[in-house]
Amino acid sequence: MNLFEKREEVFCKRDRAGWKAAWEALKAAGIQGVKARHCEVEPPVGGCGCKLDIRNFGPNGRIDREQYFITVPAEEADRAREVLEGLTQC
Repeated sequence: MNLFEKREEVFCKRDRAGWKAAWEALKAAGIQGVKARHCEVEPPVGGCGCKLDIRNFGPNGRIDREQYFITVPAEEADRAREVLEGLTQC
């Protein structure tokens, strides 16, 4: 695995369960160099400095604001997209 290899994003979605399923499918297919990450895409709300979001206090608890990503080496991207054919891609 090269330190400065070109990578392509094959999955981005706001769905944790789909992200885990896609990651497991790529690993099961034997694709090398799969990297998964996630980050918050919404800034925190709140005007008083406390950063409380009213959506977190509903009956289902805290909402998920994360965007989930999977990247693979460029030479594996076509094969990875074939594996993820049924899932939503970027």
